[in-house]
Order: sequence, then C-alpha cells, then structure tokens
Amino acid sequence: MTATLEPVVSQAPTWANPPTSHRTLVDTDFGQVHVRVTGTPQEGVPPLLLLHQTPSSSKEWLRVANALGDRQCIIPDLVGLGFSDPAPKAMTLQDHAWSVVQAASSMAGEWVAVGHHTGAVVATAVQGTAPEQTLGLGIVGYPLYEGWRVRYERLSNCNAAHYDAAEVASVWEKTASAYGPDIDVQAVLDAVTDKLLAGVVWYGTYVALWMSDLAEVLENAAAARRPAVVLSPEGDSLSRFAPKVAAILGGTEVPMAGGSRILVEDPAGVAAALGPLLEIRNG
Repeated sequence: MTATLEPVVSQAPTWANPPTSHRTLVDTDFGQVHVRVTGTPQEGVPPLLLLHQTPSSSKEWLRVANALGDRQCIIPDLVGLGFSDPAPKAMTLQDHAWSVVQAASSMAGEWVAVGHHTGAVVATAVQGTAPEQTLGLGIVGYPLYEGWRVRYERLSNCNAAHYDAAEVASVWEKTASAYGPDIDVQAVLDAVTDKLLAGVVWYGTYVALWMSDLAEVLENAAAARRPAVVLSPEGDSLSRFAPKVAAILGGTEVPMAGGSRILVEDPAGVAAALGPLLEIRNG
C-alpha cells in the first residue's frame, strides 16, 4: 500500500537559533541516560531539571531552555525514549524517578524539577524520591485520573506499533494536526522522529503512570513542602486538573493561553510563567 502525505504542515522557516547544549551519557541502574545541558552553572542558583512527555525526548524542552537564556537546564531523555537506553525491564514510576535522580545527581547536588504531561508525573515522583535535592516543582499538565478504571482504560491504549509506510504517514498527519497549521515544520519533524525512535514498545512510561496512584504521588511530593507552580494552558485538556493539583501541592496555578503543545507554541510564555521557581536559591 502506498501512503500519500498531505501537505498539512506550513513550510515556515525551521528553528534558526537552538541553544548551545552539551550532550552526555550518564550511567544509571537502568542503563545509560542521554542528557542535554544548556546554560551555565551559577553560584547559589540551582539548575532546572526539565522532563519531557511520552513519546517525546529532551528536544521538547529546547525552545524553553533557549527562552531561559543563561539559566542552566539539565534535560534528560527518559529511559526508553530519545537517545537513552531501552528499558532493561518493565519499569515502575519510582524506577523512572530514580533514574532521573541518578542522572541529575551526576551534574548537580540540587535542582528545581519541571515536567510536561508524563514528565510532570515523573518530576513529581522525583520530588517525592529526593525531597532534599528537589527545591521546587513545576507542573505543565498533570494527568490526575484518580479512578483505577480510567487508568486501566488508558492502559489498554498502550499497543505495540508495527510501522509500515501507511503507519508512518498516519503518525505524521496526526502529529501535524495536533500542532496546528502555523507551527514550525521542525517541531513536527522532531515529534515524529521521537515517536519512531521510541520503537515498537514506545509506551513504557505510560504503563508506569497508569499503574500508579497519581494522587498519592502528588501527596508524597507535597510532604516536602517545596514551592510549586502549576501551569494551566487553556487549550490543554489536562488543565482541568490544575486547580486540584495546585491545592494538593500547596502551590500556585498559573492560567495561560495555549494548548497541549505549549512548550513549542509559546516557550517564552512558559519561561515567564515559571518565574517564581526561577527565584529559588540553593540552601
């Protein structure tokens, strides 16, 4: 079967000024984790630990890192995604959090964790796992589905991908449609290549999520009593959970324009909304 790719993406110029980043591989208990580091260390200022959604990669955060200027950002690929090693086993949410803690600890003693969708849950678990090292928490779209039946229903959508030309075309068209007609074509290319790179079993972090009590993960993080900011883009379906997430964490909800692709749609807006977390200092 021959697939036809419709011209669903505008041919806007590709992103011209990505931030300079250092890339490295860090050994963890679950294999090597690929990490991008942008900005420069600053005395007394903890780096931002930026965690991506599934099935994305650290590239998802690069536009926000660029908007943050010289602020140091540590941006790992979660195990099984991006250029990190495939998962050596079926990993729990705590496994993913620990792999992130190990990767971040190789570069900094303390940090402020910020996550998007799946990454928001992993970032929250990182705070619960390493509360003395995690000085603050930023959330962009926490999927607070509390009923186990709903989580199991979502678990049933985690199906192996068997790519042929038609399937690759479908991935492209679905991704492009999610971003909208005016998005930079490079953003769509990045998202599609991340999905393909994740391979047949692309959903390991989703399984870890849906097998977890997501309210309990929040409560464990809240026990650390750290500053928290919860971004709620108006077009993101997960923003309906933002008021409750902020209440559990004792944090601040920040409504803003945009949707589920806010990291690409408005990176400068995300950087600005994280403002209170940028004021946190070591010690």
